[in-house]
Amino acid sequence: MAKRNARNSNTSESINFSRSDMSDVNPFDEPGIIIMNPPYGERLRQENLNDLYKNIGDKLKKDFNGSEAWIFSGNPEALKHVGLHPARKLTLFNGQLECKFQKYVLYEGSKKRQTQTGLV
Repeated sequence: MAKRNARNSNTSESINFSRSDMSDVNPFDEPGIIIMNPPYGERLRQENLNDLYKNIGDKLKKDFNGSEAWIFSGNPEALKHVGLHPARKLTLFNGQLECKFQKYVLYEGSKKRQTQTGLV
């Protein structure tokens, strides 16, 4: 459905849709936006899910400086394991399930350093 909507809005050439393990995603040539919907915990045990979200945060921090990431999840506990401070939090629903859609601004170093240099 998302691919069809992108085609209908003439934005499909600007969007790359993929379903893959985050560790297999390569950094962009230039800053971009990542939108993801990782598992909420229906099929994975909680400790595995927390590790998954930590690995997502580690990968984003390491390889996607200058980009932003949005993570949509129905598991607020797992989102805490991303290890990045969300710049924005939205509450949305997936059917009856309350979910969070959180924005992360990705930069190298600390937020304090970025604020001092005017980059954030």
